[in-house]
Amino acid sequence: MQLNILLASLLFISFLLTGCSTETIFQSKFDVPPNSLNQPPIQAQQVGTINIDASAGDVVVVNSPVSSGGKFVQIRNLPGSHTVPVMQCVFSKMAGIGEYSFSSFLYIPSGCGDVSVQLEGFAQALGDYTSLVHIDFMQDGSNVRLADDPNNVFGHFPHDQLFVLLVTFKTSDTEHLAHISLSGAGTSGEKDYIVPGPLIHLVPSFGAVRYYMGFGVTGAYQVSTIVVTHNK
Repeated sequence: MQLNILLASLLFISFLLTGCSTETIFQSKFDVPPNSLNQPPIQAQQVGTINIDASAGDVVVVNSPVSSGGKFVQIRNLPGSHTVPVMQCVFSKMAGIGEYSFSSFLYIPSGCGDVSVQLEGFAQALGDYTSLVHIDFMQDGSNVRLADDPNNVFGHFPHDQLFVLLVTFKTSDTEHLAHISLSGAGTSGEKDYIVPGPLIHLVPSFGAVRYYMGFGVTGAYQVSTIVVTHNK
């Protein structure tokens, strides 16, 4: 029930943010074969592709952490690990300047370390962590930090409960603004973020979303229903 309510809310928000000229450039599909439980998600998704950089078992398809069912991807980092587990969602194409809407479900259990999500370039190497918009869901305080800046913190997300991350990214010759918002029971907060000057030249190459846990950060979290649209 919780997932169905959130999904309906997410679809409604997406409808409001997009129009008839909207194209879907990434959409996950973890529920259907050949995706298999306890295996990495397949590279070819419903729209776009997924690249994985992780030790065996650290980025895999799992059953839903909530009672509504469905399949999620779990991203984990075990104590003593010397790797950074990464799931990179690459769009079907580099769409260039325009308005983007990115959304996904997140489930972050109690005790999980900081969870990182970032918007990045289309052909960016897995070992390159340059980000246009970098979002951390903090273990300490259950709030959200932007660009690794302790003075740029907002909102609240619940542990042990499903919630929605939604980013509207408006790009033009003069504007490079991301509006980040959270929704779901016990969830609050929204914030505008302007891409800093040194990174503006990378905005036209926007073409991927990365989920990961930083080096030395331990725990596991789940993600599902990843959708990116471009309003032409």
